[in-house]
Amino acid sequence: MKSPKINSTPMNHKERLLEAMERRKAKVCILGLGYVGLPLAVRFAEVGFSVVGIDVDKDKIERINKGISHVPDVSFGSSSPHPIHAST
Repeated sequence: MKSPKINSTPMNHKERLLEAMERRKAKVCILGLGYVGLPLAVRFAEVGFSVVGIDVDKDKIERINKGISHVPDVSFGSSSPHPIHAST
């Protein structure tokens, strides 16, 4: 049996991911939008990434989708150029 060729394509998975990140075309998903996840999601959105945030708290999700932060010192808007899309 032949072993698979890892780098047989012109651009392997790592290179495609790095290129997508450099071009801000990679999609980012943050699990948990609390005191660590929300600021992280906001920062990724600020620098141009498409961000999806997942959390179990439906009230938190509604507030985030309206552009309302529950974390002190973290602000963002639902109409920003790269909004955070929150879901459960």
